[in-house]
Amino acid sequence: MSADLGAPAPFFPLLSGARKLLVLDLGFLGDLVHLIPALWCIRRALPQAELHVCGARHACGLFELTPWVQRVWDYPRFPRSEPWYRDLKRVLALRRARFDAVINLNGSQRSSLLTGLSGAPLRLGRLQPRRPLAWQRLFTHAYHEEFGTRPLYEQRLRVLEQAGFPRAASGPELVLPAAATAWLRREGLEGHGVIHVSPCASEDSKELPLETLASVLDLLASRQPPMPLVLTCSSSARERERLQRLISRLARPPLRVYAGGLSLAELAALLRASRLHLGADSGVLHLAALLGIPTLSWFRRYPGAVEWLPQGPEHTHVEGEASPRGLAGLDPAELEKKFLAALARGSVHLKTATEG
Repeated sequence: MSADLGAPAPFFPLLSGARKLLVLDLGFLGDLVHLIPALWCIRRALPQAELHVCGARHACGLFELTPWVQRVWDYPRFPRSEPWYRDLKRVLALRRARFDAVINLNGSQRSSLLTGLSGAPLRLGRLQPRRPLAWQRLFTHAYHEEFGTRPLYEQRLRVLEQAGFPRAASGPELVLPAAATAWLRREGLEGHGVIHVSPCASEDSKELPLETLASVLDLLASRQPPMPLVLTCSSSARERERLQRLISRLARPPLRVYAGGLSLAELAALLRASRLHLGADSGVLHLAALLGIPTLSWFRRYPGAVEWLPQGPEHTHVEGEASPRGLAGLDPAELEKKFLAALARGSVHLKTATEG
């Protein structure tokens, strides 16, 4: 039966003998980054269980950083999801896996259907607003947590708390694979205290205009000693083209440019070696924040942006109005001041990391 909304439901106590769990979230990189604190909460609360996770295929490299997840099930989401009937084989595979419980903290339509059809005797779900009441039948235990009022990772932790999970006493343990740290050494990026720049987002309207970003990066490069810049983007043609246009505007060439080709583990190693991350609202920003790197980010102004804003004094953001040419209404002088303030915080991070 389904739990009444708003009423405590005994989900966590039912997992005391669980052998195999699946956490199902079909979101992109940012969604999966915000899932990791909840995954860690589950791992710490149920150390005896085999923990599986299902996420978007192109972002599943993230779980190379979480060796405490035993298996990753990838789901094709990029550049678009497959037709629904392709899920029939996946449903059969999930049922053959005989999970004791499936946990869905996302609540999207397709992930909820997969949860309901998984065959698991215990199915925790998060209810979306304006979802038909019958949707609750896909879960044995359903919880409501308000969207758009707090960071996404915190929303997911609060759902687990409603289900009776204790909060983990510490943050998630992340491990850089040996191959990624070896790549960082081969590239000669250890100890430089580079500034990582991720200028691209999923669409033009979420990005800084190139002339604005180039002027600020030139300011950093002109300081003494010059700030070593490393620029990255995904392998998409749009992002590679934008990155090249940005580089052509810079007065000095960056230390390194990676126009696609980096694995997520290599990107994590690069971020961990950086003193500061500068970037648009993207999955890379959220990965930097998860790794504890100071950030300065730019966001389009919209209701519910708090879900994605990095939290803490080491993070700063600016907001502009979305436009076809990028974020509008930003004062370049004020932006430069924020960049320099973020750079000072990055120096503290670099000193602490070196001493540690």
